[in-house]
Amino acid sequence: MNRIKFITSVFLILTVFAFSSCDNEPLDPALNIEDFNNGSDESSNGTFKVNIGSQTYVAQFVNAKKITSPYVIYEIEGVTISQGVSKVLKVKIFDNGTNNYFTGTSPEGNPGDAIISYLPSDAVLEALYTSNDFDGINAITGQVNITANDIVDNKLSGTFSGTIFLVDNNTNEITDSKVLTNGIFKDVRYTVE
Repeated sequence: MNRIKFITSVFLILTVFAFSSCDNEPLDPALNIEDFNNGSDESSNGTFKVNIGSQTYVAQFVNAKKITSPYVIYEIEGVTISQGVSKVLKVKIFDNGTNNYFTGTSPEGNPGDAIISYLPSDAVLEALYTSNDFDGINAITGQVNITANDIVDNKLSGTFSGTIFLVDNNTNEITDSKVLTNGIFKDVRYTVE
C-alpha cells in the first residue's frame, strides 16, 4: 500500500512539474523572423520574390511540387508571415519544360498555361487575387518563364510578371488589381507526386 502511495505521489509531482514548466509565452516582439534567413532573400528552399506594386514580397517559406498525373503541373508556393498574418503567393504552370508561358488568354483565345495568385491575408480568403481570365479581360495578363529545370536535383528557376485581379464573388466584377514586376524563383526544390 505504501508503494502505491509512493508511486502515485511521484507521478503527481512529475505531472505538476511538467504542467508548470510548460508556460505558453507570447513571442518576443523584438524578434524579427527575417533574421532567421541570415538577412538574405533566400528561404531554405531557394528564392521566391516579386514586386507587388511598390512593395517587395519575399517568401520566407517556399514549397514546390511537380504533379505528373493526369498531366504535368508545377506549383510553387511562397508564404510570408508578418504580425501573425500569412501572405501567400503561388505560381502554377501547366506544362513540362523550359519555356515561356502566358497567364490569362493567349492570342488564339485559349486559356493560358500558367496562373499567378496572391492572398494578402490568410484571414480573408475572399481577397484572392489571380491572373485568371475573367469576363472583360480577355487578354494576356502576364507571363511565367521557366529558365532552368534541373530534373536530377528537382530544382526550378525562372521569372514572372503580370497583373492579378480581385473579383467580387457575387457580381463577378473586377474590384481591384495589382501589378507584379521582377518576379523570380531561383533554385526552388520540388517534390514529384
